[in-house]
Amino acid sequence: MRILTAEELEGVMAHEVAHVQNRDTLIATIAATFAGATSMLGNMLQCNAIFAANHFDNEDAGVMSWSKAGSTNDTALEMI
Repeated sequence: MRILTAEELEGVMAHEVAHVQNRDTLIATIAATFAGATSMLGNMLQCNAIFAANHFDNEDAGVMSWSKAGSTNDTALEMI
């Protein structure tokens, strides 16, 4: 702040206050929340796929049961 003159500092502050008035910060916060929630959901599905491999015989094994069944070269009729 010591680099700027008082007039330049006033212009910078007015610019940042305009972001708040135009709700730019609100939109950025909502976008970041959706991005974080999407990432968290993806991580949860990935962990489900990894840890469900231990329960392959369980009907509720999750998505890993399909991918593991396909990797054992079973035909579609054998999986049903």
